[in-house]
Amino acid sequence: MNKNIKLSLLSIGVLCSAGLVTNIAVADTLSVEAEMFSNSGGTFADGQANPITIYTVNGEQAISYVNAGDYVDYDINTEGGDYSVEYLVGTSVASGPTIEMLVKENGVWVSQGTVAVPQGSWDNFQPLSPSHLVTLPAGAASIRLHAIGSNWQWNLESFSLTQVTPLPGAPVADVVVELENFINTDKDGNAIAGDSVVGFGTTNNGINFNTLGDYADYHVNFASPGIYNVSIAAGSTVQGQIGAEILLNGNTVASNYLSATTGWNDYQDFALTGDVIIANAGTHTIRVKSYGSANWQWNGDSITFTHISDDTNGGSNQAMHLEPPYAIPESRKIKKSSVWYTYPQNSNLAGFSDFGATGAFWGHMPEEDLYDSGVLSNWVNQVQGYRNQGLDYVGRGEFDWGFRWFIEYVGDPTSHWARTLDDEPILMSFMGYHEHNGYPNGWLSNHSPTFVDFFKSQVDALLSANVSHIMFDSQTSSTRSTDLGQFGGDFSTWSMDAFREYMREKYTTAELNTKGITNINAFNYRNFLRSRGYTHASYMAAANKITSGIPLFDDFIYFNRAVLNEKMAEVLDYIRSIDADIEIGATIALTEARGYIFDKDLTFLAGELAMGSAVADEMPIPIISHLKSAEAVDKTLVYFPYPWNFKDLYDRNSPQMARTWIAQSYAMGAIFSIPANVWIGDAGVWSPGADNYRDLYQFADNNSALLDGYNAFSKVGLVSPMMASLDTTWIDGSNRLQTSIRYLIENNLNFDLLIFGDPGKPVVPTQAQLSALDAIIVDSDRKYLTDAQNALLDANNHKVLDLNNSADTAAINALKATNISVTIGNAAADDTITALSRVHESNDNAPYVIQLLNRPVNPANGVTPVLSNIKIAIPQGYFPEGITQATVHKPGAGSVNANITSNNNGDYVITVNNLGVWGMIELAH
Repeated sequence: MNKNIKLSLLSIGVLCSAGLVTNIAVADTLSVEAEMFSNSGGTFADGQANPITIYTVNGEQAISYVNAGDYVDYDINTEGGDYSVEYLVGTSVASGPTIEMLVKENGVWVSQGTVAVPQGSWDNFQPLSPSHLVTLPAGAASIRLHAIGSNWQWNLESFSLTQVTPLPGAPVADVVVELENFINTDKDGNAIAGDSVVGFGTTNNGINFNTLGDYADYHVNFASPGIYNVSIAAGSTVQGQIGAEILLNGNTVASNYLSATTGWNDYQDFALTGDVIIANAGTHTIRVKSYGSANWQWNGDSITFTHISDDTNGGSNQAMHLEPPYAIPESRKIKKSSVWYTYPQNSNLAGFSDFGATGAFWGHMPEEDLYDSGVLSNWVNQVQGYRNQGLDYVGRGEFDWGFRWFIEYVGDPTSHWARTLDDEPILMSFMGYHEHNGYPNGWLSNHSPTFVDFFKSQVDALLSANVSHIMFDSQTSSTRSTDLGQFGGDFSTWSMDAFREYMREKYTTAELNTKGITNINAFNYRNFLRSRGYTHASYMAAANKITSGIPLFDDFIYFNRAVLNEKMAEVLDYIRSIDADIEIGATIALTEARGYIFDKDLTFLAGELAMGSAVADEMPIPIISHLKSAEAVDKTLVYFPYPWNFKDLYDRNSPQMARTWIAQSYAMGAIFSIPANVWIGDAGVWSPGADNYRDLYQFADNNSALLDGYNAFSKVGLVSPMMASLDTTWIDGSNRLQTSIRYLIENNLNFDLLIFGDPGKPVVPTQAQLSALDAIIVDSDRKYLTDAQNALLDANNHKVLDLNNSADTAAINALKATNISVTIGNAAADDTITALSRVHESNDNAPYVIQLLNRPVNPANGVTPVLSNIKIAIPQGYFPEGITQATVHKPGAGSVNANITSNNNGDYVITVNNLGVWGMIELAH
């Protein structure tokens, strides 16, 4: 028999050969060659010198001259559990040949069962699967094949054992699905030019001719229930948006974008995001579908399901996870070491040419006359001028400062404005009062039927220039009018009509009745509230928090956000149809959940954020919620403070305070654009001085290899419910979240934020994320989680520690012994020096990095004190590999090799002297 054919048969497995399952390489499959026995014995009734004879047939070795009473023994190693059997066996005897399998238990051979061998021919080996299973221990085992029945028996080429049920607590082997062995294939959508195959095409070892909308179905047997991760082995030369989506019994459970490889058949493994929850062992229908906007997608070899947890109570097959962002080609990605001017024109200022700047953050289009081809052409030429200097240029679309454009776009904007409960137009008074063409700066409603087309017109203008990236200043979408206390919601006709349809689709008639809606056809939320005594003033006073008690207020918030997401998705799709691989950002934050845009096509976060500048004696803590949230969604944050933050520094004459803002941002994977000429409100423009910041930006640029591609390395996760941010009055998250972040930072417990969505978007972390952590920290904000979200935490309860529960204090303190710690002059200094561990996202050989932040600040002048004799202690098992060399890097001070010593705990200890606001330790391993 051809060896390749034999391996193919074995990889399909017993259940597959029975017609129940297709293309599955099931758990712990052992193939045993018949001639590889360790012992044999028997009757010698055939006149041969040995009980068993080894011979060659069709180029393969096998055993023959097996008579009744003969046996062969084999020594094997298994994972243990119950196994099915398949023999490749032949006989010319009409009746009587039988194989008995025995397992040696405590020195005694114990029968596992028998199977009769059907008549064929001696050398025509056919698969034979007995109905019995074989129970094997984990590790070494001895098995015996015993011939019973009539004298002449059977010849055997090989046999296989396939795990059906693992031992309790034993590792569950991967389930591998070969993509060419589908049970059905088809296509959603229109045919793609050049694709002559409907659905997937097949090759000898995979699938091809996979274009947009193609899918195939598979029957897959899962021997063990539990939670599985998924990866796909695929190859493609397409540089556009390609991806894979996995559906289980009709529901999407995992997806991700893929990146190009060196060839269509250069298969690389890509992890998909999402938990596949198998509630019951057995056969399930899996659909594999192309995912993304590119017409031609990928060739595939296999998908692999990896068991990560036995517990299926933490969710269901409908568990919702945040989608990973669109995969931007490496050449167009925003690098975490990027140094960007805040405004393009800052590149012409004296003193800033040597900052290492490579881009400009806020690339404003003309404030008015956007649709005048001459005006737009002048801007296009300006952009090209900056691009000719080698600068990235982020073209900026607008919600608030675009009010002039909207007036020019529609003529009369009044019917498109958001309106209060009293039916008064809402003006964007936070930016001052302005007029254009006789109309004030009204707040455009997300619900206007012109909203999408207007933003597409902005896209057309932006992409008429050679911009490198696009961002939308979307923090002032009309969802925010439900949040900021001086405005009072969007009760425009467009909003009221859309909210009625939202409620009609979301609830049954009975459920609507319980909410006080007796006639959905006549429902108008503005009239509904007014009939209950609400006025603009009383609504506005309560609308800062979701727990305000306003009837239907939670539905109204989720509705507004859903519409914003739906409409912006259309705009983002439009951008990708023009430039598929451009980076797209928006001024959104998970800690301001009302206006958050969840779309995968947003690949970076662009913000104007608060720095807590009223606090003058420390590096700010509040901004960390934004820095950690950005890393939680794998989107680089690029930002600049609000004008009043620099006004505080101006008033205190403390420009160096901003050094703490810059250093902390880059150390945590974000980009802080250069403070050059800074608008500080009524005081005008302030120039805080290039000399105050030059060394920090040069440091980021010079150490790009230690910033680009690096993510936080954390063994602790902090649960962050988005619902809590809906119940607070500012955009940095809840007070409780801020308190917990401060505790973890000041104890040097490196942590990731674990994002748990609100009931309108109840996302949860994947089980793989939770399994990778040593501890999951909760606090009093846990009360905001849904029942299903709490169930997920309960399923991981052995890791959950509550900062508010004194019973967990000892365990939380014990975490410190397994994490990095800092002393200065032998005194604990975790609250003084923050040591942030970071590792490269894809290169296991890249050095580990510890970012050092010196937190104290002199409140009189904003200057960070220089500290010495700082000892960084790293537990031996903290990183995946042992540390072999340490190099300390500091702004303006070059790099030095540092001695690695040890303390009484056996920790690696590295001493750092003369540390200003920021430093890095590069660790070879």
